Amino acid sequence: MNLLFLSEGAYFAYYQGAVKANRAVFESLAARGHQCRVVHLVDQEDSLLQVEEQLQEHGVNNIIRSAHSLQGTVNGVECHFTTSVMLLYRTAGDLMKKGNPDVVLVNMAYHTMVAAGIKLVAGSATKLVVICHDVITLPFGPHSWIENPLLRQELAQVSGFIGDSDFVAHNITEWGGYTNAVSLRFPIYGDGIFPTFHNFNRGYIAICNPTEIKGLSIFLKLAQAFPDYPFAAVITWGDLKQEEQSALRALPNVTLLEPEREMNLIFEQVRVWLHPSICAEAFGQTVIEAMLRGIPVIASDQGGLMQSKCKVDYNLPVTPITETYKDEATGHTMPVIPEQDTAIWVETLQRLLTDRTLYESISAASKAAAQEFITEAQPEKFELYLENMLQSEMLAR
Repeated sequence: MNLLFLSEGAYFAYYQGAVKANRAVFESLAARGHQCRVVHLVDQEDSLLQVEEQLQEHGVNNIIRSAHSLQGTVNGVECHFTTSVMLLYRTAGDLMKKGNPDVVLVNMAYHTMVAAGIKLVAGSATKLVVICHDVITLPFGPHSWIENPLLRQELAQVSGFIGDSDFVAHNITEWGGYTNAVSLRFPIYGDGIFPTFHNFNRGYIAICNPTEIKGLSIFLKLAQAFPDYPFAAVITWGDLKQEEQSALRALPNVTLLEPEREMNLIFEQVRVWLHPSICAEAFGQTVIEAMLRGIPVIASDQGGLMQSKCKVDYNLPVTPITETYKDEATGHTMPVIPEQDTAIWVETLQRLLTDRTLYESISAASKAAAQEFITEAQPEKFELYLENMLQSEMLAR
């Protein structure tokens, strides 16, 4: 197959789940012999010079440069980096003419990319597939923060939607009215060999990306409730407000950790992993990552976290976000953060910290369930989905 992906953001960010997942799919499809190209709008916080350094870090030396773009092949994927939507659309248009791709893929999180993809394939035989890693950026539905009735109508031209969880796919069908949404497991978990960390007597009670919507208030209350235990917050892509950073630093038993490209360097320090999201979480990649290493996970009961826990304890209740407001200074939609009752969280964590038999039972069940889960997280699933879609389109002509 000939595939073209339009993307935006920090392309090489190893600590952003959606970015990591999309790259994994394209690189694995390229490794299976498919022609994969990416046209990527450089993140505003990056520059082409930074992208060039990142390309070189990935062993790319034959870089084609111009004033506003870079081109290089990363793990078999031909990557074009541009600095404006206009240049992205022009580059993608040139690739459409030269390469005649079978499928164009875009990320739902960036409505500009979706609109560009719809415009790009209009009047051609090329199919458009939208990848969805969250429900907040869907232009419809009760969990959307950026409703867009016009884009919702235009999505009728999309050949298919790929959600990263059953929850996301269900939202697309239920609230968008589209019956061509599927749920696929992204092949991001590596070679399937994972150490088991037996950390009942040591390590942090840890959270990743401790923002308000990811349950920061729950994490802080737990750290206060267990002052004799070490807690850690892994700081990744979320923007922490000054008062949030101050609240974390004010607790003597809380350590702030930088993300690591090698996940074992984080997880070997962890006793219990927390994922207390109060938003409609699409999926929890780090939940699976922790469970694969035998680390008990306490997650909330929101959205796709129920699926990522693989029916292993614990999914605990939270008071979810149900309201948003428009920030007058930035124009951004912001959530209203509700107060949280953490009594059941304190009780559950207390049992895990003091009952070795329970801890080891949850550890073993977590590892077994996560290993079973990732057997379906294979590039062949994406390959088969795309090939079946193309074949169905051909038979329908």
